[in-house]
Amino acid sequence: MEYKAMSNNEKLSILVNSCDKYKDVWDLLFESFRINWSSCPYKIYINTETENYTYKDMPIKVIHTAGKLGLKRNWGGRLKKALKNIDTPYVLNYLDDFVLSEPIQNEEILEKIIDFMDENPEVAVVYLGSFPKWCFIIEEADNLKGFGIMPQCAAYKLSTFPAIWRRNALYRVTKDFETPWQWEMIGSYRASINYYGKFYACFENPDAEEMISKYFKFPWGGALWRGKWNPEALELAKEYGVNIDTTNRGIFEDKSEFLESSTHNVTIIDKLAHKWLLFRELIL
Repeated sequence: MEYKAMSNNEKLSILVNSCDKYKDVWDLLFESFRINWSSCPYKIYINTETENYTYKDMPIKVIHTAGKLGLKRNWGGRLKKALKNIDTPYVLNYLDDFVLSEPIQNEEILEKIIDFMDENPEVAVVYLGSFPKWCFIIEEADNLKGFGIMPQCAAYKLSTFPAIWRRNALYRVTKDFETPWQWEMIGSYRASINYYGKFYACFENPDAEEMISKYFKFPWGGALWRGKWNPEALELAKEYGVNIDTTNRGIFEDKSEFLESSTHNVTIIDKLAHKWLLFRELIL
C-alpha cells in the first residue's frame, strides 16, 4: 500500500487554521495541547498570514499564507497554500478555537483511522465527531467500529469540525475564493455532485460517543462566540495559567442569546437537511 513503509506518526500532521487577527487565541490553544496531549507524536503546523509564532518547547511550524506582497488571500486559498507546504499524506484539520478542555485518553483511535485509510484509499475523510442521523446511510465501516459512511449527497458533507483528511482530497475539494461558511455550504453541494472519495463520521451511538468524548473535548461552542471570548474558555485559561487580554475582543456575557441563535441555526440546518434529502432522491 502507498506510504506503508512510513510509521503512522510520519503519515499525519496537525494543521491549525487561523489568521493574524486570532493570534491572541494561540497561547491558550497550544497550552491546552501541552497539558492535555503532551505525548502528541505528530507535526503541528499553524496556518496564518504573516505572523511568526513560537510557544515554549512545542515544535510548532508556521506556514505563512498571505498573498503576494502580503495581499489578502481568502480562507480557501490560504488552506490550499498551507496544504502544499505539508508533506504527510494525512492532515488533522483543526480550527484555532478548539481548545482542549480534558486530557486525551484515546489516542489509539488516530492510529486505527490511519490504518483504515491506508487500507481503503478511496476514503477522503474521517470526521472525529457525531453528525446528525440524517447525514448517514446506516452502514458501519469495516474495521472501524462506531464510524459510518455518509451518503454521496448530504448537507454539511464538508465541516470544519476536527477530521483526518487525505491531504490531496482536502486540497481538491477546496476552492480559493471560499470562506469557512462557503466551504461548508457551497463545498457540501460540490462534494455531493462530484466524487472526491468516501466520507466517514461517527454515528450517533453509545460506542462512538464514548470513544470521541474521550478524545477531543472543548468548551461548548468553542473558545470564541461571534468573535468574543466564551466565559468557559476564560475559566480554562485561568486553570491553565494563560493570561488573556479581553479588552480587544470582550466577553460574550449573554449565553442565552448565543443559545437562542444556535437553536435558530439548528432549525435552519434541519430545513436544509430535508432539502438535501429531497435533492438526493431527485439526482441519485
